[in-house]
Amino acid sequence: MNDHEQKQNDLLARCIREDGSGELQRREDRISHAEREVRCVRRAMWLMALLAALAVAGLGYSIILLHELPPSQTRIINHILIVVGVAALISFVAFGGFWIFCRHQLAARREECRRVMMKLLAGPAADATATSSAEIPAPQDRNRAA
Repeated sequence: MNDHEQKQNDLLARCIREDGSGELQRREDRISHAEREVRCVRRAMWLMALLAALAVAGLGYSIILLHELPPSQTRIINHILIVVGVAALISFVAFGGFWIFCRHQLAARREECRRVMMKLLAGPAADATATSSAEIPAPQDRNRAA
């Protein structure tokens, strides 16, 4: 987590403590859930990349170093490694698309929470300015009253 995200989290924590409705807490829970999803999908992508790399390494090993095995056995081994590698690459691409979707969803939830926080922070200040402006008449009203 970088410094900017840490500042945002600190501000969010302070606002959650001040929020009596619990709305920010629910939104923070949804953001935490989305962050966990992003981490999980990123780990799945790394796992698929590792599996594809192992399949390529195994395929290279079988082509270079397994000369003495009969061609029927190396063909089966190569076929299995190719199937595993292709499946890992397809899964990697699918997880990549889902990761992008989750990142957009996380950004939308953060923006939604940011709007609610700004409304919460502006709420007491907006009420105070409305009260103070109601007590002080506008300059046009003073001329009419005189």
